[in-house]
Amino acid sequence: MSKPLLLLIISVFAALRLSATNVSGPVTTNTLWSVVNSPYIVTGNVLVMEGITLTIEPGVEVRFDASKALQVNGTLVARGTATDSIRFTSNTTQIPGAWGNIYFTTSSADVVVDNAGNYVSGSIMEYCLVEYGGTIEDTDADMLKLDEALPGIRHCTIKNALNAGIGIYYPYFDPLNYRLDNNAFRQCRIGIEALCYSKWLSITNSSFIMTETGIDIFGYTIIDNNLFSQNSQVLKLTYGEQVITNNEFSDNLTTSTYPYPDNFIISLEIQGVDFRNNLCQRNGSDLLYLRPEGVCRIRSNIFTDNVYYSTTGSLIEIDEFSSWEGDTLFMENNLITNNGNFKPLSVSLMGLQTYFTSNVITNNYTSEELIDVYNYVTQGMDSIVTTFKDNVITQNHSTSDILTSFKGVIALHENSLFNNSSSAYVLKNANTPTFQPYLDVSNNYWGVETVEELSAIIYDFFDDANLGITMYDSILLAPTSSNPVLPPAGVQKNGMGNNRVQLSWLPNSESDIKGYNVYWGSYAGYTFEHMADAGLNTSFIVEGASIDDIIAVTAYDNDYISGKKSIKWLNENMLNGHESAYSYELHFPLGINEIKETTDFSIYPVPASEKITIELNNPDDYSTLSIVNIQGQTLKTIHLTNSKTEVGIEEFTRGMYFIVLSGSKGISMKKVIRM
Repeated sequence: MSKPLLLLIISVFAALRLSATNVSGPVTTNTLWSVVNSPYIVTGNVLVMEGITLTIEPGVEVRFDASKALQVNGTLVARGTATDSIRFTSNTTQIPGAWGNIYFTTSSADVVVDNAGNYVSGSIMEYCLVEYGGTIEDTDADMLKLDEALPGIRHCTIKNALNAGIGIYYPYFDPLNYRLDNNAFRQCRIGIEALCYSKWLSITNSSFIMTETGIDIFGYTIIDNNLFSQNSQVLKLTYGEQVITNNEFSDNLTTSTYPYPDNFIISLEIQGVDFRNNLCQRNGSDLLYLRPEGVCRIRSNIFTDNVYYSTTGSLIEIDEFSSWEGDTLFMENNLITNNGNFKPLSVSLMGLQTYFTSNVITNNYTSEELIDVYNYVTQGMDSIVTTFKDNVITQNHSTSDILTSFKGVIALHENSLFNNSSSAYVLKNANTPTFQPYLDVSNNYWGVETVEELSAIIYDFFDDANLGITMYDSILLAPTSSNPVLPPAGVQKNGMGNNRVQLSWLPNSESDIKGYNVYWGSYAGYTFEHMADAGLNTSFIVEGASIDDIIAVTAYDNDYISGKKSIKWLNENMLNGHESAYSYELHFPLGINEIKETTDFSIYPVPASEKITIELNNPDDYSTLSIVNIQGQTLKTIHLTNSKTEVGIEEFTRGMYFIVLSGSKGISMKKVIRM
């Protein structure tokens, strides 16, 4: 390098260093931190005095030395723009906890906005990047700390916080509506942590990615239209009422070592909840835990493509130890489909009035019971009834001998429980022989024609003297019109060449079926790229598709409204029961119930993200390997020539897959998890 060039580089760095502005101590007059004097280096703690305003221009960078903080007793106005943000970061190492925090005290000026949400006055942070904070004198601290303070925080990116990105302490029962809107939380230990009794704290239009816990709140909260992805725990909500609507929970996998129920991705221990219109997809481990009090509703949600990374676990677990008069749980119009290894619904209650209505549970795979509902009641509590009505449970696969299990005072009316495989018994009466009233399972559709056939699939006192007595003096010979539309059965694909695939299926048995829709193309968020109406035909030729593509069919009834859809994934026809869940071709070589787990080969690592290795005990046993998804679709096939074979899986989405081997020893299977 030439000497003049070296001198020039040294001069540039020297000029940049000289342009930095060191700040510390109290701010006693209204002050502007301008972009021309940026960056500002916080070498000592900065205190904005009460009644004083510190304004920071767009484009300014504020760098903090270790443990140093900015405390706001007055007003902070840090309003960047979408193209020119303000950055608060470390002046030392770029690791969480490298500096202190921004601390809004009780004397700081709360934000004031007009009815349209436009800023009027008070403390506000807009279009700011805040990163790598959270340590003051070796003590964990919230990176943005709100101590009985309500600054405006919106359109900010908050990442790499050692503790909480935003910590709120507001222990008052004020009828206010404090909003945190359009923020992004990345790789924080906790996104938002709050002790907040106010009605309401609203968190909307934000994203929480790669946090240990997205939101941890003791208080009343509205959580609407947010994205939660790649987190360990998404929501931990205790106390108060909660409104949780229009959110997407995708690709979250708990790594919690805390005891149950803290290991659930969504944990709700609250006095009332409206959990509605949410998409929960491709998550792992136990997904939703609810300990209900007051009036709780879980309605019109989609739970799809979730996979438990073990052989046990519940997709939705409802656990209530005691109830008060008026406490009621409603679970209605939910779609639970294409989930693997989870028990879709596990309910353990203590005399809580509950209603499970118009839910669709289809195309799930589990090694446990599909559903167990226990509502423990004592003498004199006969009026506490668990009502299970108009639910559709079909085309599920369980390797357990029991498909569903009920205990307590249960009212089963007009449900459709049929066409499920791998179970010796459709229902177990888990009551004791002396328990009354007896469980009456009349007026449900079981897919059988006589009470003698029904008796063979009910497990009760007449099979085991320790169980309850079941009554059924009549059965339904077809699903009722009040049921959600049933997903079509017997779906098959046939390649016709020239990028044409014929899809065929069996006609639905309901009398009010108006037609069928066929879906194909790119699939995301329980939504396909293309859809065509097949009318009442039970076959359809898809143009521009391959036999290996995912193609689905749905049925719809006379109340179906063409094109009616709310936001994103929320197909209102499906969630209102007027269009069925998607049905796919299931084409395991011998049927899923005939392929058994084996010790003839091993797979590692499990879970895996990019590659797996298949090692055969005897290389002559198997010659072909197929990777099959939980819909039964073969995604990849290779020939085995060695005892050890490496297979790439990076092109697949997260979830559970089956490794199916075939050869001279027949067909064997193991499950593998793609992280």
